Amino acid sequence: DAYTALKIRNAGIKELTEVLKQYVHLRKVDLAFNLLTDIPALFNLTYLTHLDLSRNLLNNISFLAK
Repeated sequence: DAYTALKIRNAGIKELTEVLKQYVHLRKVDLAFNLLTDIPALFNLTYLTHLDLSRNLLNNISFLAK
């Protein structure tokens, strides 16, 4: 069975590892209230329908336009 949701809020996360790229079937990702500045590990999540990155330290969100 594939994982379809990931919720890690307010955990002090500064970066996402490449391991996350293995979970291509994620549909909902909630990483709000962390310390993320960049999120390249999320670029290949083609099934993603919900993404919460609020209250992070993101510098560039241009990837959302793709």
